Amino acid sequence: MDEQLDMPIDRAVSTWLAEELERHERSGSVRKLEPRVLARNGSAMVARRPIRRNGAYFVRWAGTAKLVSAARVDGIIVFDVSWTW
Repeated sequence: MDEQLDMPIDRAVSTWLAEELERHERSGSVRKLEPRVLARNGSAMVARRPIRRNGAYFVRWAGTAKLVSAARVDGIIVFDVSWTW
């Protein structure tokens, strides 16, 4: 079940990247971790590098999609996107 996060997208992106880095370091992996977020549009979900443009976060995914909201799903943060901005 989705638990909507009551925080701005900027903070949600920072929180997710910090949590992901912490999980990665705990795993003992020595591989460099690429900063990626999970973005979804309906039931489709992808992991993409967030890019900042004009004060907002976007991901490239068959075009450019704006991150519009964040929810915690099964302990991880997932971002919903909008194709119109």
